[in-house]
Amino acid sequence: SQMVELSSSSAEVGSADERVMASYAGPELKLCLNGRFLLDVLAAASEPTITLALKDASSPVLLTDGDASLAVIMPMRL
Repeated sequence: SQMVELSSSSAEVGSADERVMASYAGPELKLCLNGRFLLDVLAAASEPTITLALKDASSPVLLTDGDASLAVIMPMRL
């Protein structure tokens, strides 16, 4: 396991940074996802672990909850 850094920034709300434990194998990636979409997926999850399957920083991200697919989110340009 390693740490993944999550950050958020909004003109209306401000900014936040968090580090969470994650299992990840692959090169370091930096990608931007719509926070509202990500929060919607997390709210719909029935399991405590969410899997993000991604190819690279510009490809769609598949989010799964156990065996169930929850969403596909397109990254935003950085």
